[in-house]
Amino acid sequence: MRHLPLVALFAAACGQDYNVLQQPDVDPADVTPCPFSPISGTRFSRYDCNPVFTSTGEDWVDGGVGAVGYHAEEVLGHPFYQMWYSADRSDGRWGLGYAISPDGTNWTALADNPVVVNPTQGWNRDAMGAVQVVWQGDAQRYVLAYQGVNLETDGNGLGLLASSDGQVWEQLNDGKPFLQLSQVVDGVRYCWPLALTWTADVGFRGYINGGKGLNSDLCEVYTYGGSDIGSIEPDNAKPILPAGPKAYDRKGASSAAVVKFGETWYMFYAGIRDWQPIQDGWVAPYDTTLNLATSPDGLHWEKSPDNPIDAVALKHRPSVIGNISAQVVGSRIHLWIDDDYDDVGQAVGYFLYEPDIEPFE
Repeated sequence: MRHLPLVALFAAACGQDYNVLQQPDVDPADVTPCPFSPISGTRFSRYDCNPVFTSTGEDWVDGGVGAVGYHAEEVLGHPFYQMWYSADRSDGRWGLGYAISPDGTNWTALADNPVVVNPTQGWNRDAMGAVQVVWQGDAQRYVLAYQGVNLETDGNGLGLLASSDGQVWEQLNDGKPFLQLSQVVDGVRYCWPLALTWTADVGFRGYINGGKGLNSDLCEVYTYGGSDIGSIEPDNAKPILPAGPKAYDRKGASSAAVVKFGETWYMFYAGIRDWQPIQDGWVAPYDTTLNLATSPDGLHWEKSPDNPIDAVALKHRPSVIGNISAQVVGSRIHLWIDDDYDDVGQAVGYFLYEPDIEPFE
């Protein structure tokens, strides 16, 4: 089974071109043009003026934006938001753009975009999906993980880039993929990367989905990682978030965002109910929903009994959750979720999750 490149969201850490003075806990509604409305029976709130992002309007972008990654960093006691996004260019190649925002809703693109342009040949020439960025503190650099695709060879892999400022990027591993995807590697056929984290004590811990054997139709969640770039490898002993047993994620997860809040790890993920054929043997997730799992260590996970989260309450079309990004800021987890809106189609909505409160009535 070949899987269509996933347009994924991920949170990225900001560079150290300034001094962080304090940990902010700003209520986003105090700085955004519209308020957030609590969703009854949950700890979620939705931004009343969703969606916040559809496309950039830049001349180099041909059509819509693909993979998007968001991050909120603390500057002078207030959040500062960054975004990296892939898109097709008018010349038929793809590129990576960069934008910033003071409030997570209004974005200004870099004048020199795109900051990365795809090669004309090789394993990653045709698409850049599943973009995830993390700040590697000990090396003072960003590391960007992505799914590169070559449609002619049906090949795709996990690639890594590095940057000191989020704008000038270099290929790691001599430009070769760190892991072949959609091929069997030690008994597991991986689908695409889901999330990436870095901490000083653990190093890199990534989440990637896959299934046992070449013909598996599951994309369950596994881990990969290492203490540094040179030691990154998959841990494919068994999935850390298996598919099912309920129908909402019986085929696994199509996207995910992982953050640590206090002593608990949170995984917000899109569960796959089924697959739909696209073309030439490729398939894409069908009937996806927003779900939550928690863990004491980032390795042993328990799914929420309230899954799936009510799509109608989130105010988008049911069963079309796409990519998810999450970032801790103060006492809240900020979420950007890609889904389908009646008036604009596929777009990104802004949400909050507050772990320390009782569910809204």
